[in-house]
Amino acid sequence: VAKEALERHNWDLHTAVMQYLASESSSQPPPSAKPGWTERKSRVDSIVSITKVSERVAEEYLEKANWNVEAALDKVLEDNPAGSAPPKSTPSKPSAAPKASAQSSSSSDSEE
Repeated sequence: VAKEALERHNWDLHTAVMQYLASESSSQPPPSAKPGWTERKSRVDSIVSITKVSERVAEEYLEKANWNVEAALDKVLEDNPAGSAPPKSTPSKPSAAPKASAQSSSSSDSEE
């Protein structure tokens, strides 16, 4: 909970503590509560359309970012700098793409 509060407030300890104390006295659900299915789908679609990662990967990044689209986008882009391929699997796995995969069947003889 503390890390989430700090991340939401750009690691400003004073602001995070004050917001946390204010939220403790209210009966509203915490802002990191998992959104409903429709909202989750919408957020996943946003990440997929911008970064071209799979829906599963987009959802994993969103979960790690407490369903904050901007934070998830920042992390996807940080993990996959411009020009590199987006991850096809979970973001926790190292991205070791084989170099020979691009030269698959371009020289195969299809006329026999």
